[in-house]
Parts: sequence; structure tokens; C-alpha cells
Amino acid sequence: MISKQEYRNLKEYYDYQRLREYNKEKLRERISHLIEQFDDEEEVNIDKMFERMWADMDEEDFDRPIPWGWVPKDPKWRLWNE
Repeated sequence: MISKQEYRNLKEYYDYQRLREYNKEKLRERISHLIEQFDDEEEVNIDKMFERMWADMDEEDFDRPIPWGWVPKDPKWRLWNE
């Protein structure tokens, strides 16, 4: 968890890291949804697919802004008040 003081001291850093985390979660959810829609009993490695797609993403591809109320799944990127 990010304390209030840490966030104030490094606001730009934490905002960017949280933006990356939001987009990672969103990409992983979209991949999972696609696999569910088109799965034809073939084994698909979601983690491998995610890593390949994430490596190809540029910052310009990120969805912005982070929606109000979004809370990261990873507690490392949660703010003190989440």
C-alpha cells in the first residue's frame, strides 16, 4: 500500500505506475474474455499471450484516465485510502 506521504512525495511516479497497472489488468481481462468466447477446447496459455501483447503495447495505447473508484488488484499499488 502507498502511504499518503509517499504518494505526495512521488505523485507522478505512482500515478504512472497505477496507470500501467490499470492497463495490465484491463488487457488481461480482455484476453480472458476472448478466450472464453472463442475457446474451442484448445489449450491456450493466457499468461504467455498476455506477456506478448503487453510487450507490444506503447504508452500511447494506454486507456486514460483511470476510472474513478478503480482499485488495483495488487495491494502494492493501492493508495492509503483504498
